[in-house]
Amino acid sequence: MTNLNANNRIRYFSFEILLGLILCIILNTISPNLVAGENWVRKACMPTPRWGLSTCVVNGRIYAIGGIENSNMTSLAVEEYDPVTDKWCIKGQMPSARRGASSCELDGRIYVIGGYTPGSNFPSLEQYNPVDDTWLKLADMPTPRLFLSVCAVNGKIYAIGGWNDISLPNVEEYNPKTNTWMKKSRMPTPRDSFSIGVVDGKIYAIGGKRDDEELSVVEEYDPKLDRWTVKSEMPTRRQGLSTSVIDGKIYALGGAIGDGYGIVSLPIVEQYDPSTDIWTKMSDIPTARSCFSTSAVDGKIYIFGGKRRVEVVPPKDPSLWDSGKFKFPESVLSTVFEYTPTGNNLSMMSVTPWDKRSSTWGEIKTIR
Repeated sequence: MTNLNANNRIRYFSFEILLGLILCIILNTISPNLVAGENWVRKACMPTPRWGLSTCVVNGRIYAIGGIENSNMTSLAVEEYDPVTDKWCIKGQMPSARRGASSCELDGRIYVIGGYTPGSNFPSLEQYNPVDDTWLKLADMPTPRLFLSVCAVNGKIYAIGGWNDISLPNVEEYNPKTNTWMKKSRMPTPRDSFSIGVVDGKIYAIGGKRDDEELSVVEEYDPKLDRWTVKSEMPTRRQGLSTSVIDGKIYALGGAIGDGYGIVSLPIVEQYDPSTDIWTKMSDIPTARSCFSTSAVDGKIYIFGGKRRVEVVPPKDPSLWDSGKFKFPESVLSTVFEYTPTGNNLSMMSVTPWDKRSSTWGEIKTIR
């Protein structure tokens, strides 16, 4: 009887140890913020705090262009950041101050397109040459708009979506060789304040908002076929996010979502793999933000500026909010972070359309 009890105890403790190991493996696998090897490092601040800016990379240096400064003034600023030295350099101002423009690099030149200055939406296209710090005005975009997204693919530039009284589905292709524009197939979901990433010659439009509704929609555009395809939705619907591509994967960072009383900034980072059409939750940005910009250099993502709005208890008197007398705390950011997503194959939670939640309210409450 004694030997039998001893054997039973051994089996019981062995089972407990095995169960504990299994639980550890499960918890490490599904925990959304435990991505091994990820790294956030704070870098030198931008000389000019601003949101609604655009950034672009030329020869390893990042150019921060335009936006809205602390005084709500539309910015002319162009500032160059060197990730190697972690230093900033002030460059020549833009010909036209603008916010909500978008930019891309092609053949060593930066093309800044669209945006807004008080009084009008911009159709303008201006080219910046970092070598001699000069600007050149080119042919206007057919559709004036702000909060659009642009990118370069196979020698052409694509201006997608944006806002001009309503959210737009417009897609227009610019040919730098002929300085001409051509209309292309419209995006299935009209939207603004979204972001795009380019992988293997295809353009992925991610998130944003349609009028006042934040989106999780992802749509793929093939410039060769001039055709759109719907892909797996992003786990967290949001506007004012930014995306960057590293090793064929798209990182969707930050953004904002309405909570019934205003817009609340988010620290969320989610990774999309176009080859598998699967989303993965990554570690959060140290500072929640929206309407900022990101650029990738040498396997690292740099995030610049933006604004941060935090949720507070609204006043009991609704008339204060309706009259505009009550405002949420909001700050314009100059902070810069460097993100190294080195843990892409370890301890990650994958999200597919089948297990995507219908609401992100619980997730937002958890991360604040």
